[in-house]
Amino acid sequence: MSSCSDYDGLLIYDQNIKEIFVKKDYKYNISKSIKDFDSNKNNNNLSKEYEINIEFIDSVELDNFKTFLVKKTDNDTVFKSTGVSEINVVIDEYGIYDLHLLPIKTEQINNLKYTYADTIQLKEFITLDYHEKWNDFSNENNGNWISNESSGLFSEDLISSLKNTVFKKTLENFNSCKELKFDLEFYIDQNNRNSGQTLISRPYFDIVVDGIKKISIKSGFDNKTEKASFLVTNLKDETEIKFVRHQSLINSSWRIIPASNNISISQDSIYKIAYDTLNLIGYPLIEKIDAPSSIETSISIDSSTESTTIEEPDFFSERLYYKILNQNSTQSFIYGNKNGQIELNGDSILFDGIQGLNKLTMNLQNNRPQKIEFIPFQNLQSNDLRFNLYITSLKIRCN
Repeated sequence: MSSCSDYDGLLIYDQNIKEIFVKKDYKYNISKSIKDFDSNKNNNNLSKEYEINIEFIDSVELDNFKTFLVKKTDNDTVFKSTGVSEINVVIDEYGIYDLHLLPIKTEQINNLKYTYADTIQLKEFITLDYHEKWNDFSNENNGNWISNESSGLFSEDLISSLKNTVFKKTLENFNSCKELKFDLEFYIDQNNRNSGQTLISRPYFDIVVDGIKKISIKSGFDNKTEKASFLVTNLKDETEIKFVRHQSLINSSWRIIPASNNISISQDSIYKIAYDTLNLIGYPLIEKIDAPSSIETSISIDSSTESTTIEEPDFFSERLYYKILNQNSTQSFIYGNKNGQIELNGDSILFDGIQGLNKLTMNLQNNRPQKIEFIPFQNLQSNDLRFNLYITSLKIRCN
């Protein structure tokens, strides 16, 4: 649409009438610009109606008045009217729309015909964005995801055999957009941290769109709403969005077991750190008990049962002993102390921690345990690795 100022002063002769085009700035009142949203996942299935009121306040009456609504991305005119000051437009796709007004007034004096015209461009007069309402999602691998329209998306930290869980959704017919701008709001609530405290550096969650990782959150602040934005181009008929939540701990075949008859060990599981599987942690409850001078344990190896008697090194001392067990469906291996190293079929290992709840740390090398340490008075529930994830807002703009 050309500006009428292109014609200022240009004389066009028609049957002895001289026509002169003059650029005029018309004064007007118009409805407020419109910023709206919808949650329809199909971009070809919208029907949003908006009323626009336009009033020109110049004292003269207009001879002609045209209105155009143009989609910004492809400069496509989606609505036009002539001589109407109250219009209703229907939008059937997400996007940004510019409003163009063309008021015209003509006046003839003798053989001179004056045309007073103006081109008014109101950029981004209507913006229609996609706002996620957290429906139509699916669990890819049975992760613990909870979605709610009012509160958003929630993922609790659970221990399983999975390193990550995926929640996904597919949008349709957004390929009419040149690009999609994603705006995300979220917060992470990590155990043993106060609000605003810096989170430990580790993978928390990713967003993957059409198989491409767009963001990966690995740091931030505890219990504080944070924002992330990214663009997606090369759009297809279907746009798949995946939220990939990284777990903290995963189950393993490792356990800590008693190796003296005066020790009780409960909560004996040792877990792998999901993003660093060579490092393991456990939260055993270790206590001294009264017991006979020897104990007999039965361990199943290759579908047979082997009994082992463990002699108490010194019952009347406060010394407690343990070993490390690696047991799968077909085999069991017990590790103990040999010359200060942890070796297969080694002797009992002296427990050098404090009785009660402990955090056990152990690292593997060639699938064999190495250094083992105990930190007192820490339990699984207050584990400083575990976190809950809250996705509170997802907005998508069609550019």
